[in-house]
Amino acid sequence: MPRYNLVLGGQAGQGINTVESVLVKAFKTSGYHTYATKEYMSRVRGGINTITLSVGSQPIRSYSERIDILLPFTAGVVDWVGDRLDSNSIVLGNTEVLAEQTITEHVFPLLWQNDEVKQTHAKQINTLCAGLVAALFGLELALLESLIRQEFSDKAEKIIAANLEALEHGTQQGVKLKQQHQWQFPLVANSAVMDHHILNGSEALAVGALSAGCNALSFYPMSPSTGVANFLIQHAETFGLAAEQFEDELAAVAASIGCWYAGGRGLVTTSGGGFALMEEMVSLAGMSETPLVIHLAQRPGPATGLPTRSAQGDLNLVLYAGHGDFPRTIFAPSTIEQGLALSARAFTMAERFQTPAFILTDQYFVDTYYCSASVSLPQAVEPTIIETTADYRRYALTPSGLSPRCIPNWGQGIVLA
Repeated sequence: MPRYNLVLGGQAGQGINTVESVLVKAFKTSGYHTYATKEYMSRVRGGINTITLSVGSQPIRSYSERIDILLPFTAGVVDWVGDRLDSNSIVLGNTEVLAEQTITEHVFPLLWQNDEVKQTHAKQINTLCAGLVAALFGLELALLESLIRQEFSDKAEKIIAANLEALEHGTQQGVKLKQQHQWQFPLVANSAVMDHHILNGSEALAVGALSAGCNALSFYPMSPSTGVANFLIQHAETFGLAAEQFEDELAAVAASIGCWYAGGRGLVTTSGGGFALMEEMVSLAGMSETPLVIHLAQRPGPATGLPTRSAQGDLNLVLYAGHGDFPRTIFAPSTIEQGLALSARAFTMAERFQTPAFILTDQYFVDTYYCSASVSLPQAVEPTIIETTADYRRYALTPSGLSPRCIPNWGQGIVLA
């Protein structure tokens, strides 16, 4: 069955993530299987970032180098992905972006009705391209309009209106190009796909944590782990979750230990260099037999390394982190479905055995989307905390090696750790 690879390329700040979000939802809602991943530079503005979005009639679970349609939003993108283009690749962009490009035979500038329209919608080039792609694949304009309104729901009405105009203009261009060049992108829609869930790795981990009763997030921002924090913060009010960005990594993990000691279920999300600073607190959790859950999104090192690139070199770091010897649990999900399930499982293991639990991911995992029919919420974690008796001892010896875990101020006894 056919699979088409679309690549969006532009500078940070040009809105290619918005196009990704709209198109992924549009294809999925139209009954097509979708997959998307990205590579980006460690910059707030500028640089060249690309998103590869694949659409097909069958489930897609892997990245493909080939480019069928390239939408460059800035100069330099075509050269950046030049080795992925062939003579059949279609390139669609502004004239100034496509100047002197000969890598593929099919290079087409985006046309404007007049200079006034071009100037008016210069900032909406991303939305225009979303409309263009939708037209090429025969997606309904009404669906795209609805998704644009959702995407810009926090913006002023005039901004929404400008984007809807750009969307319509892009759709008109897409229809003309498709008819003029007799392009065909045959796909078989499946209505069942409309009911699938579409998540990226960050969202899967966050949803898994919430399903396990996570009610506190403590972190210090560090790519590529921050997507988990962003998602939880966006939904914190809905789920009664306390979220705090701390002054440093040591404070973040110390706060989570305090949260678990008081009866909460906390999550720490970080990357390699940040986790290196947390190791003393990991030992504290091990010594005090306090549950702790840490998500470590790996990135290339050593030291600061490459914040937005993928690597899997931190297993030994997690396996032996901290001084002294104490048990721990480590999970390394390889699929979105596993990410959700094992994120919840980490809370179960931390709570049951009163030890640190770790979830290892990487940039590719946390930033990759696809739709799935097999995503399901795990069962809630059963609490192991008990009410204290007058003679309670936190570290009483037991046949299993697990002491009864209580929290301060619940029962008759004193909780002293």
